[in-house]
Amino acid sequence: MKIKRFFAQDMRTALRLVREEQGPNAVILSNRRVEGGVEVVSATDYDESLVQQSLTAARRAAEAASEAAASAVATPVKITEMPRVATAHLSPSAPPPPPDPLLPPQAAQVAAVARAEAMNPRMPAAAPPPAPAARAQPVAAEAPQRPITAIDQIERAAARRLTRIPDQVAQLCVEDPQIAEMKREMALLRESLKKELERFSDQRMRLSPARAAAFEELAGYGCDEAFARGIVERIPADLDPQRARGLLLGQLAKSLRVCEDEPIAHGGVVALVGPTGVGKTTTLAKLAARYAAQHSARDVALVTTDGFRIGAREQLFTYGRLLGMPVIEVANPNELGETLDRLGEYKLVLVDTAGLSHRDLALGAQLSALAKLRHVNTQLVLPANTHADDLDEVVRRFGIAKPRGVVLSKVDETGRLGAALGVTVRHGLPISYLTDGQRVPEDIHRAEAHRLALRVTEQRRGSSHLHEEIEHVAG
Repeated sequence: MKIKRFFAQDMRTALRLVREEQGPNAVILSNRRVEGGVEVVSATDYDESLVQQSLTAARRAAEAASEAAASAVATPVKITEMPRVATAHLSPSAPPPPPDPLLPPQAAQVAAVARAEAMNPRMPAAAPPPAPAARAQPVAAEAPQRPITAIDQIERAAARRLTRIPDQVAQLCVEDPQIAEMKREMALLRESLKKELERFSDQRMRLSPARAAAFEELAGYGCDEAFARGIVERIPADLDPQRARGLLLGQLAKSLRVCEDEPIAHGGVVALVGPTGVGKTTTLAKLAARYAAQHSARDVALVTTDGFRIGAREQLFTYGRLLGMPVIEVANPNELGETLDRLGEYKLVLVDTAGLSHRDLALGAQLSALAKLRHVNTQLVLPANTHADDLDEVVRRFGIAKPRGVVLSKVDETGRLGAALGVTVRHGLPISYLTDGQRVPEDIHRAEAHRLALRVTEQRRGSSHLHEEIEHVAG
């Protein structure tokens, strides 16, 4: 199947272009009005015979199943009786709706019965026919409201009756190989249309210098295409490119989600999760020192469940001695709840979890045990210097722990911060903190949308200058 999009001033011109380029056998998939005219999407080599064969097979399977289901449908009514009942409240000129050719006969009968019941739910069987004048007045008075209520009643009545038909119809349709082939064909068509729409969006951006410049700038920041396109489309197409940059940063800030309340502001239990080597232990020490500076070190307790890496455990014990805070080691993650109950006298308890790879089989058990503790505020630590695809996988795997926010670490080690920001937006995760160094507690900052947008540009500019200096020295 070959799909192409045509633009013209009117529909006649668009159809002529389709006929000239794709021939008389082209199939029109969609058409709509756009700025300056109309847009037509057409296709060639459309396998219509396959679709018709699939529909015929589905209809035969449905008929076979409906015969077996006849006993399951209560109070069958003949189709020939429907017009007299269903048209009691309709004008004489309105014919009854034709049956759907894709419905099985039993389902069509049920729908007709439901339609009749909805149009006249309480009509007595022996009621005398009203006078013509008396009949016309209620119809005229109810005309504006009758279609909406009738449709709702039809849908409810049909749904009640159709639920009595066994699931054999759906199963037969799904298992039919021709139906499966048609589904694959439709999936390919959907993907092709998606690519065409993205290409059309790119064409519109190229027609606007402001949007084109903004898109290139966001791509330089590391933002993926979907994230960048969503921001750029909010910029007026006729805006001056120089003014567009300031508006771009504002739209970037608006697209970011940040935590409204600092996770440690009101105490409680805060746990850090994330892959190995992302800086969880150092980040935990920064949070502990940050809270102690505002309150007291006696109010903080540190907990580690990382029994895999001796170095990480010793590092946390060292931080505990320096900060004057107790450090408790939990060998079994299932015992974490009991340990937290014993530490109820502390205002803030910070939990450092094991730094397992997101592909480690033991990760699921640890995160599931943590997710059961509903009073724990879990924060996912994501390294900003990692590729967006890898960050996507990390978020999916650690989603078992139901994190409430994200800590972006290693921000100082990347010049393309937009990649990590795009991942947080795509997964709907608010950003709570960002860390940009090893100093405790100086190198941790609360996330603010406008500062993050400025940080994106500063990181890119600093990376470019550093690259130029390295090339100069090497040359």
